[in-house]
Amino acid sequence: MLTSVEVEDTTTGSRKQLEARALFVFIGAQPQSSWLTGLVELDDHGFVLTGPDLDRGSGDRTQRVQPSILQTSQPGIFAAGTCGAGRPDV
Repeated sequence: MLTSVEVEDTTTGSRKQLEARALFVFIGAQPQSSWLTGLVELDDHGFVLTGPDLDRGSGDRTQRVQPSILQTSQPGIFAAGTCGAGRPDV
């Protein structure tokens, strides 16, 4: 369960902890998702596999229920916007 995030001011290098129960990361058309490697399935370009695109991944598909369109390979972690693989605007 997420309880906090550490944020860094990239100009000064100062860091601080912020309480958080959820996290939204905007990674744009050139995904900066290497930090997700090993946590959720990514395609060959680093986009997060979600919903039906999970069938394209290499992971074990033991799930009997089709995941929602935003569901990643890790239950409880969702991806939205252009970070997901197969998006028409990418």
